[in-house]
Amino acid sequence: MSVDISMLGMPELERKLKKLVEKDQKAIVRSALRKSSTRNKNRVAANILRMGLVETGNLYKSFKSAKNISRSNNKSIIRIGIALPTRAELDIDPSDKFYYPTALEYGGHSYIRPAVDQHRDAEIRKIGLDIGNGIKKKAK
Repeated sequence: MSVDISMLGMPELERKLKKLVEKDQKAIVRSALRKSSTRNKNRVAANILRMGLVETGNLYKSFKSAKNISRSNNKSIIRIGIALPTRAELDIDPSDKFYYPTALEYGGHSYIRPAVDQHRDAEIRKIGLDIGNGIKKKAK
């Protein structure tokens, strides 16, 4: 079994990746996706500032320092993303029924989706470059 990166639309890169053992394939792709997650996290933080969503600064600080998370439901799917800030990190009372990062995102002040959508094509190219660089390192 090999890692499937066909969604990137880079068949030559996929062929080169498949020549490596599965352990190396996973490590290279996981590393590229973590880098992508970090770039997207920084774009989200920049959107928070640009949109003036900094009443307390907690939302910005929590996204700026957020850890990349990696989850695997099974051995065939790896998900890498950004951990959303907790209520405690945002100084939101535990009894408050509103979680304002979600309310902002879906209530007309979207700051996460544009950070991803506006850079989608460039980000896919960067992921491809990161995977290509990983393959080159393994080949040496």
